Amino acid sequence: MRFSYLLLLILMFYIIFKGFIVNKNSPVKIKTLITFIFLGMLLKNIVLFILFISDNIRYLYLLKFYANLNLVCIPVLFLVIIAVLSRDNRIRFSYFFITFGFFLVLYILLNIKYPLTILLSDNLGYILVFNNKTLVYSIQLVLNSIYFICTILLLKYKKRARKLMFFSCIIAAIGLFEVLIGFNCEILISNIFITDFCGLYLEIIFCLN
Repeated sequence: MRFSYLLLLILMFYIIFKGFIVNKNSPVKIKTLITFIFLGMLLKNIVLFILFISDNIRYLYLLKFYANLNLVCIPVLFLVIIAVLSRDNRIRFSYFFITFGFFLVLYILLNIKYPLTILLSDNLGYILVFNNKTLVYSIQLVLNSIYFICTILLLKYKKRARKLMFFSCIIAAIGLFEVLIGFNCEILISNIFITDFCGLYLEIIFCLN
């Protein structure tokens, strides 16, 4: 379990750095937004790696803010994926920066209102979970449900890139499953990588290309 977790961390670092390379050729607004997303995910995984190898809890409190940045980055990433797959020229990417700011403010408020608790796992090292996990996972459940519905609609009404839409739909379903697990297994959901990895992979390998 411990080796598998480390391997997943390394894999996430690889896919993020791959994303920075591929993103260089994107249009300016998309490139800027995706750069913010990748930076957020990079910070999150650096913190997870430090939590994994650290034996001293003294400095971990300084890292708590960055441990769940996927809650900000992944919803915006999914919006970008939907926009790219829909191929609707009426979509203005400028609004996505506002959305990114909204999720960031919401994330800051959650960290202030419901501070993260540091727990120790034999297999995963130190992990961080919100004090009010029900509220956090409920928000995630709503966002993942919206994304799932959007992917279903795209799959139904859009004739192009159907394989990508189907893959995106599968990711949305996995995201819902992860959140439902999280209501009863906080240690698992706080360190799970499937949705993060698949979302980044879909964006990098298919959408950006």
